[in-house]
This record gives sequence, structure tokens and C-alpha cells, in this order.
Amino acid sequence: MKKLFLYAARDSAAFRHLESFLHRLSFGFRLVTLPPGTRFTSPLSLELRSSDPLVLYAGNDEDLDDLLRLRDEYDSFRVLLVMRSCDQANDTRHRLLTPRMVFFLDTNLRSLPHYLRNLFRQAACEGTAPAEGQPGTAAAASPRFDFSCHPHFHPDHKE
Repeated sequence: MKKLFLYAARDSAAFRHLESFLHRLSFGFRLVTLPPGTRFTSPLSLELRSSDPLVLYAGNDEDLDDLLRLRDEYDSFRVLLVMRSCDQANDTRHRLLTPRMVFFLDTNLRSLPHYLRNLFRQAACEGTAPAEGQPGTAAAASPRFDFSCHPHFHPDHKE
């Protein structure tokens, strides 16, 4: 079974909501939540393999700064960045994380499952992790940064 890793610089209600959202998805992956703020020192970090998908959450500028300080730690992973608001995209520092896609809790998070489904489906068909930009992969078919703001999801949503 494929693994999807989730990490944030610090714990928050929005991070836990994102974790819950990802847990509800069911298409053949196991979510591994790395303890927030552990800087990849948790024993769960040992499960990370090169080219594994890693969802990073940045709730504010301070979180983004912490993630940027650690960017050498996850250079070899397929980074998907989730930010709290598309207003944060005005600060282009997040591009230094070289994410494959950027999602926002307040607008386009509902497109994350579609992207993940394609990513895992492609990897299953090939028997290997997809290479970035390889024809036929989700990375090649999708834009590297998605700044479309379609209101589908709100971080304060109550179930």
C-alpha cells in the first residue's frame, strides 16, 4: 500500500482538519502524519522514501519560514503544499519549497483528492513512483502551481 505523508511546522486546528480530510479519502494509500514540529526526527520519519508524496501545511508566514529552513530535508520527496489561504500566495517564498502543486484550505482543497488519485493510479500502473514531468503522469498533466480560487472548502467547516 502506498503511503502519503503529512507534516506541519506546528500543530493547529486547521492542520488537524486537513488531517481528518485526508483520512476520509479512500483510494489505496495509508496516511502517515508526522508529529508537527518534530523537524523530521520522529521514528515515523524513517518510513519516508525518496519520491514519496509529502503534504506540507503552512498556516501562516511563521510556518512557511520553518518549512523553508527544513527544505533540504525533503528535497527528494514529491511535495504538495497546503496553505491556509490563497492570500498567502502573494508571498512567492513558498515556491522555494518546489511543490508540485499548491492547495489552499479556503478555496481549492477539494481538488487535492483528484490530484492524489491520479498520482497513486499512475504509480500503480507503472509499478514505480512517477518521475516529475514524465509524459502521462499527474505531474506532467497538472500545472506546477495552482492559484485558481474556487470556493469549495473552508477550514472552519464543522462536520
